[in-house]
Amino acid sequence: MITKRLSLPGNFVEAFLYFDFLWLISPEGDTWSFDMLKFINSKFSDAGVAHQCAMAFARNDQILNPFSDFNPDFIPDAIEVTLDEVERYSRIFDTRLDFRSILDMRCYYGRVFVATDNSIRQLTALSRSDLAHVALGRRANGQLGGEVVHDARCVQFRCQYGTISAACAYDGGFYAAGASSPDPSWRPKFKQFANHSLATEFVADRLTNVPEANDVEFFKTDYHRTELIAAPVDEQAQGEDSEQYEISSVQDYDAEISDRTKKVVNDDRLLGKVSRIFLSKSALFAVDSDHVIRSIKLLDGQRFVQQLTRSRPFPAARGPILAMTSSAIGMVAELDEEVAVLAGGRWHTIFSEAVYSVRGYPSSKWYRNLTTAVGAERTDLIFLKH
Repeated sequence: MITKRLSLPGNFVEAFLYFDFLWLISPEGDTWSFDMLKFINSKFSDAGVAHQCAMAFARNDQILNPFSDFNPDFIPDAIEVTLDEVERYSRIFDTRLDFRSILDMRCYYGRVFVATDNSIRQLTALSRSDLAHVALGRRANGQLGGEVVHDARCVQFRCQYGTISAACAYDGGFYAAGASSPDPSWRPKFKQFANHSLATEFVADRLTNVPEANDVEFFKTDYHRTELIAAPVDEQAQGEDSEQYEISSVQDYDAEISDRTKKVVNDDRLLGKVSRIFLSKSALFAVDSDHVIRSIKLLDGQRFVQQLTRSRPFPAARGPILAMTSSAIGMVAELDEEVAVLAGGRWHTIFSEAVYSVRGYPSSKWYRNLTTAVGAERTDLIFLKH
């Protein structure tokens, strides 16, 4: 497994890769956009090395080109950014978000959704062309917004098919359609679809919900092909967000798929042992009380598998799994004092301390090989490849 990292020092509490930038939120509620390409091109005088680093940390889509000249041997194992460089290659926005903690962050169709301990806020994710008039290293006021769009404690977002799902724990599960709108004044109007929600995921044409730590349920939707794809904000928006299908509403509880999945998760051998369920876009991961993971493939292409089966158990994680995210090479787990990726049947440590946030981007064209980990004193962009 190839592992390379770009490390930014500083106190940040959340990070998300989008629109050519690493978007960061400081404990004071300011929003920073760190320009990876500008930093890389200035850091390395050797154009060949800069090109390789840019493919790893800013343009993973170029690696997939069959004529790609990508060679990770030219990339340093660790690129250390200085505090001065973090500020010099960032634009800093005085958003002054009010929170005790940030629970999730998601960028979608040029918008940023931030889940705090008491509300959901919406900001604007400006593209490179939008920010051309703001010099790097400068502070700007008022350009990103940051208004409250939902009064609830949201623990997780998912954004797909023009719809935002918000898991708001015991306040319920909510969704808002129309998020692909090109109207800059668009704001979500959340509707409740579940009484409890700790996590959600879009799996084919169903919205999947985790109502309790070890339970799962599926909801039907009015999933259909889009009649008009919203005009992209810029080149990356077209590549990252534009989709051929959309969901206009979440409908009835799907008892058939829900019951079938629950029966496989909790058969006689595991009854009472499954402690957590985590979701991906095509599979479910059941974690037992011994920190052992078993996967259940949900989809065969875009259709639900008729005869669901659990995989053989993977090696036990080195402690309780607090959160899981997908990456291009395997599932990434947040543990008490580390972040590890499950790849090739083994756990590999990729961040050796507790984190505020860990995130993979498996569906992204530009960032699919990257994982971001936000620790107390540094944020790492971790490039992973088989």
